[in-house]
Amino acid sequence: MAMGAIIILGGSCKKPELAGEDLLPDFEHDNLFQADTFTIVAETELWDTIDATASDQICLLGDFNDPFFGRTSAGFYTQFTYSSVPSFPTGSVVDSVVMTLKYAGIYGNSDKLTGTQKVRVYELSERLSETKTYLTSDQHTYHPTVIGSKTFWPDLNHTVVIDDNFYSPHLRIKLDNEIGQRLLNINAYGSEATFKENFWGFAVMPDNGSLPVDQGGIVYFKLSDAVSGVTLYLHTSTDTLSVSYPIKTTCVSHSWFSHEYVSDLLAHIGHCDLGRQKLFVQGTGGTRVRLRFPYLSQMAKNGPIAISKAQLICPIEDYSDARYSASPGLFLQRYILRESSSGNADSLSLALLTDMTDNQVGGLASFDNDKRQYVLDMPIFAQRVVNGDFGADTSLYLTTSGYVQAAYRSILNGPGHETRPMKLRILYTKLEP
Repeated sequence: MAMGAIIILGGSCKKPELAGEDLLPDFEHDNLFQADTFTIVAETELWDTIDATASDQICLLGDFNDPFFGRTSAGFYTQFTYSSVPSFPTGSVVDSVVMTLKYAGIYGNSDKLTGTQKVRVYELSERLSETKTYLTSDQHTYHPTVIGSKTFWPDLNHTVVIDDNFYSPHLRIKLDNEIGQRLLNINAYGSEATFKENFWGFAVMPDNGSLPVDQGGIVYFKLSDAVSGVTLYLHTSTDTLSVSYPIKTTCVSHSWFSHEYVSDLLAHIGHCDLGRQKLFVQGTGGTRVRLRFPYLSQMAKNGPIAISKAQLICPIEDYSDARYSASPGLFLQRYILRESSSGNADSLSLALLTDMTDNQVGGLASFDNDKRQYVLDMPIFAQRVVNGDFGADTSLYLTTSGYVQAAYRSILNGPGHETRPMKLRILYTKLEP
């Protein structure tokens, strides 16, 4: 555990080195000080209790085997519905049923050699709830029979041509014709709720078996796109037709994630001493970094101060993003425990404290690829710690951007790193008592 901080609270004038000096309050220059030797206690934590609600119905699918993190797997569950009550001509015969999924991005490999994916589709044996909050670790039951499968490598660049019509890049998975026969025969088109009672939806899961290191990827799909959904193809003795079943925003959809971490990462979980050298932050219900600043409040022990700028500087570990890129951004957040609506103490969950007066602590900090670091602004939080607003609880959390809708991860240097440590830099002025 890190020992006490050395805090610069006096001495001769030191010209600030941080950007934005021209934006600082109009204080006398000889009363402006910089401090950057604060103790930071940092540790990696597992973080699998994340609300899995799909933003804009982006769901993830696939596997990759990261040499630094281990294997990450993603699948998703979704309902589907109908646009308007279909009219099936007499004598209609099912030709095929196809699930289509609009590509929205990928993390990892997409080439034929290292990015090939195999997925399977199952029919759910339980209904997804429109009122329940699902977590990224939640799994749902489904019938064991595979109703569709596909081996593919994600092609996000080429349009798909169907019957001389051009469509945005998407994945097509042929489903069992029995699904189509039920869509043709049921009398359940009176309301969306009635339809969903007859069709609870699908589980779409990766099925890649053993996966060598540095292979695989996770594909992002936009389920609410007009291209995504289920299409029933039919014919009569005189004609052919198709009926589309979209995945509307009224349909429940969410991703599921699983992690098989390497031993080095597991050793760092909850270990502050190892966290001095290296920290792991990952989306997809993976890991986050807990930070504490146990001596920050002592800045005001010799009198009140006003913090003009506070920046948390987070370099990444060398070469850790060679195959799987570092997260394009990090969030700096503060969380509180809130009781669930049921009042059950076992249901306490972490919720974002949107307050510094109700705003994220540091917002989103983009990755600086030239300097190989993130810089997160946190002046209001630092001032409130100095003011004693949080007492002994100075915890903050670093998380990736899009931690449910993207598979990014980063390895950060800890505060004890020999050459490029994580550090907190503060500009402040002394105030009259």
